Amino acid sequence: MPPHDVPAPSPYAYEMHNPLVLAIMDDAIFAAAATQLIALGQSRGMLTVHIDAGQTRIHMMHELFFAIARALPWDGLLQRYLERLFGSNSYPWPRPGAVVTMSELAVAFAVAPSLLTRQRDQWLTADLWEDRRLTQDFRAALLTLCLSRLEPDIGNTTEPALQWLQGEKVPVALLRAVEISVPGPTPRSPPS
Repeated sequence: MPPHDVPAPSPYAYEMHNPLVLAIMDDAIFAAAATQLIALGQSRGMLTVHIDAGQTRIHMMHELFFAIARALPWDGLLQRYLERLFGSNSYPWPRPGAVVTMSELAVAFAVAPSLLTRQRDQWLTADLWEDRRLTQDFRAALLTLCLSRLEPDIGNTTEPALQWLQGEKVPVALLRAVEISVPGPTPRSPPS
């Protein structure tokens, strides 16, 4: 075939073989795009966070997870979760948006505290602890945060769980107290 009959390469050939596309944008354009993405997510009822790649090593999944966890409004998320959990079990939250302890809930619902606590534990087990889509340590941390929100006087277990979620160093004893597993030393192979 003569050279002039060779088909021209597709303009998309580079993109098909090299999936990485680099875009260089002016900071103002980037800021506008980020603002629009956040607005779009929020208009769809999504929780949005802004993570700065200059501050976070986003190519490392655990660092991205920790940055997102640091940006989340945990108090509001836990409050809405507990209100939904109780409401879906025929116990509408007495003061929406407000922290209410188990003893206050028992009075508001005219239920014996021990019976309401047993029901709460069953609901949390079914809805959270048995959700195998989440890792066991993540479930333990969320369960700890929920329980410490409902029973704030049982000890300060909120901080270790929240610190662990956000990637901070937490003493091993505090992690074990909230049932977050701590890897032990790696066994050595016997000398050959």
